[in-house]
Amino acid sequence: SEVTLENWKDYPYSTWSLQHVAELVPVAKIEGSAPQRIESDIDLGLLELSVDFGSGEEKVIDFLNRSYTDSFLVVQHGKILLEYSSNAMTQFSPHLIFSVSKSVAGLAAGIGVKEFSLNLDSPVSHYLPVPTCGAYDTASVRDLLDMKVSIDFEESYSDKDGQYARYRRSMLWIPATNGE
Repeated sequence: SEVTLENWKDYPYSTWSLQHVAELVPVAKIEGSAPQRIESDIDLGLLELSVDFGSGEEKVIDFLNRSYTDSFLVVQHGKILLEYSSNAMTQFSPHLIFSVSKSVAGLAAGIGVKEFSLNLDSPVSHYLPVPTCGAYDTASVRDLLDMKVSIDFEESYSDKDGQYARYRRSMLWIPATNGE
């Protein structure tokens, strides 16, 4: 079957599309330095551990397969203990991360605090140009990281005509409706 804007976020289409999103919707590549390899002490036995993921005990490998996980990494004390990938995923594969972006932003902010004197209580406008008429004008960096910026937005996935659906259509993540 063909991957479309209507099905790209659903399994089985997502096994291809999350690594090829740039072929479906507009994206901007964020450049970074080459990844630095850290020490490994791989223990494949971790895949056989039984863990309660909320629906009873199951092996880690079974959960990864059941949840359609493309990549999974376990790091402890600066060493990689487990690397798992499927669907042709490699450490160099592009992959959409959706809300994980918030965690990446938090990590980057932590580095900014430690290495570059980022002040979490400073207004965002101290670091970036923001419109003076919007919610971000008075927001602090901490407000953004805590997701406490006052914007009127309801994230309802089921409302096909609501704010979130209009936002997703405007970003070209779902097809336009008649007349749009």
